[in-house]
Amino acid sequence: MKKYSYFLLCILGIGIPKLHAQIVSVSPGSSFNIKAGTVISAGGLDLIPATDFSFTSSLTRSTIVSNPTSTTTINRSYQFGTTTDSYSGVITLNYDDSELNGLTESSLQLFYNNGIQWLTDTNTSNNTSANYATSLLTATALNEISLTSQDLSNPNFEGNAVRFLLYPNPTRNFLTIEVSNNATIDKIIVIDMLGKIILEEIPENNHINVERFASGTYILKAFSGATTFITKFIKIE
Repeated sequence: MKKYSYFLLCILGIGIPKLHAQIVSVSPGSSFNIKAGTVISAGGLDLIPATDFSFTSSLTRSTIVSNPTSTTTINRSYQFGTTTDSYSGVITLNYDDSELNGLTESSLQLFYNNGIQWLTDTNTSNNTSANYATSLLTATALNEISLTSQDLSNPNFEGNAVRFLLYPNPTRNFLTIEVSNNATIDKIIVIDMLGKIILEEIPENNHINVERFASGTYILKAFSGATTFITKFIKIE
């Protein structure tokens, strides 16, 4: 297996703090192409695509995330100039202990923005000795990548004192959302793993009919007042 390291513009200097640094430069009208199975290392970010992958904008490393979020991340992020096409394969993010930003190292998970919202990969594997975290993604658009220890895919994630519970998961036909404090669901949005909105509605009695959906993994966003609940669910035949 081939491994290439690209340092096309400025590489981060050792011991020199920098807010932003471009680590892969793509000229306007061109693309950066990676063949399936090739290992690409760029400024501490390793990609091993399972299928051919390309992106058409530069990749920048920063000490802070660019897309708005209230979630605490490590002090390292990677952002594409424009959201990529769907990526399937392995992503490994290397980090330094000094970048943990108070997070629990053993609980770090991939935290990525798909151009619509931030998501976590709960199947991230960590190597706390070698300081890296690895995830396997399937058909996922990428805009920005970092690490966090807060699980946004937890069905019992709380926000602004409102507790949500989604079940059954996996499901064949219907989903139910339970909400605490007599709160109401104002709207739900279901997004496929390509980032496409396939359902947007006000659920009747907090039930969602997904019977017509194809089998696979989906993202659910539920809105209740100022609180937004985000989780994944699996549709099975």
